Amino acid sequence: MKEIERAMFARALCAEVTSLRRSRDAATLEFAHDVFRKSGIHFFASCAKSLYRRTVPRLAPFMLLAALAGCSQSYLNGEIDDVYNPPMHYQRHPISVVKDTARIELVPHRGGLTRVERNEVARFAQSALATASRSIGLSHPRNAGATAAEVRSVLVSEGVPSRMIVATAYDGSGPVSLSFSRTVARTEPCGDWNENLARTGENEPFPNFGCAHQQNIAAVVADPNDFVTPRAETPTDAPRKSQIFTDYRTPKDPSTPIVTEQDARISEVGQ
Repeated sequence: MKEIERAMFARALCAEVTSLRRSRDAATLEFAHDVFRKSGIHFFASCAKSLYRRTVPRLAPFMLLAALAGCSQSYLNGEIDDVYNPPMHYQRHPISVVKDTARIELVPHRGGLTRVERNEVARFAQSALATASRSIGLSHPRNAGATAAEVRSVLVSEGVPSRMIVATAYDGSGPVSLSFSRTVARTEPCGDWNENLARTGENEPFPNFGCAHQQNIAAVVADPNDFVTPRAETPTDAPRKSQIFTDYRTPKDPSTPIVTEQDARISEVGQ
C-alpha cells in the first residue's frame, strides 16, 4: 500500500514540477526538488516514464513522416538498387552460339607428312564433316605443292568431297593451314569474385556461382545448334509399339519367371 501511495505522490509531484518549470518559478521549483530528495524519490526516474507516455504518441506521426521523407530522398538520389539480378545460374551465365573458325597448321618438309600429321588431318576432316561445314580452306606456299597435295589426298580418303576443298597458294614461306567455319557454344569467362562470400544476409547466390557448370555444358555439347533450335523427334518404332500394346492387353503375369529347380550337376559345371 505504501508503494502505491508513493507512486501516486510521485506522479502528482512530477506534474507539479513540470508546471513549475513552465512558469519558471525558481524558488518553488527548488522547494519541489527538495521535497523529492527528502522523500527518497528520484525526480528523473519518476518523471521520465510519464513524460515518455505523453510525448511519444504525439510525436509518432511526425517520426513516420520523417522516415518516409528519408526514403523518398534516397530514392530521388538513386541510392535504391533497382538492377535486376537473375536468380538462376543459366540466366546469369547464358550460353551463346557464335561463329568460329577451326584451324590447324602443318610445317611442310621434304619427307612428306608424318603419321601424327596424317592422323591430325584425318581428325580435322571428320570434325568438318560432323559440323556439316560447306568448305575446307587449304592455304599453302607455292613451293609446298607436294605437301598440299598429300593433305588433299588425306581429306578425300576421309570422305571429304573434292569440290569442298578450296585451295589457295601464297608467295613466300609458311605453314600449310586447314580451316573451316563452325558454330561453337560459349559463355563469359569465370572468375567474378567481387563480392564477399561470407556476407550471406541477402540469401542470394554469389556472382560466379554456376559459371563453371555452364562452361562445361558449352564445351561438351555435340551440336551447339541444339541451343538455338531443338531437334525433331525421331519416328516411333511401329512394330515395337504394337508388341507392347499386345502384351498389355494379354492377361499374363508380367514378372520374370524364376526357375526353382536346376538340372545342372556339379560334374557338368564348366563343360
